[in-house]
Amino acid sequence: MGEVFTPEQYVQEMLALFDEKLWSDENIVFFEPACGHGNFAVAIVERRINALVTKYVKAGIDQPVLHAVANTIHTLWAVDICPVNVHLTRKRIADMVVRRLQTTDFKIHRPERTEYIIHVLCTLIWQIHENETLSALSDQSTAQAKASQTNIGGSWIKANGHKPIDFDLNWCEFYERTTARNTVPLLYEKTARFLEASIAGGNTRGFKDFNFARDAVQLLIDEHLSQRTQEAA
Repeated sequence: MGEVFTPEQYVQEMLALFDEKLWSDENIVFFEPACGHGNFAVAIVERRINALVTKYVKAGIDQPVLHAVANTIHTLWAVDICPVNVHLTRKRIADMVVRRLQTTDFKIHRPERTEYIIHVLCTLIWQIHENETLSALSDQSTAQAKASQTNIGGSWIKANGHKPIDFDLNWCEFYERTTARNTVPLLYEKTARFLEASIAGGNTRGFKDFNFARDAVQLLIDEHLSQRTQEAA
């Protein structure tokens, strides 16, 4: 079975069919069931951030870009059966998010901003992941049969098992539930270590799960170092 990626022109034409009010509705959740290289997911993120920034600016909300980015990624889910596609989708969204953050006075070395990036990366890993859509949207009793409607789906679920998606349990909700039990999620701890090592200029080769975020994080670090150099000059 081959892959067919939707051209950018058609992606935009299809998304333009939605009511414009949808993009600024914080309660709308988007799900991309076969994200490929992220053409739809990236376009959704861009439209959503733009609409929410406009809404928050009009409402006089402080840090509108940060709030828009946070809401956008927490209301987006995307899966693909191919891990390479998952990596590319995460990377493209991470790069886009950082470009938007660079339009603000975002300083990654500040604790509150480091915390923000930790949650951004955790969300992208938690909500954009390798999965087989038909089984993911089914219960345990029917997952195997659903996945086996395609040869590749049947092979995938045999190798990886049933991974149901709970759209109510986004990263933010999972984090809050976990910390309410006085426990810090392992994903959060690992992400924090990756960022700490990155900011310190240390060895991050052991953090392969974060390969998608290396370029984006480095952009923020380089910007911080450049600002420090200018201030010292």
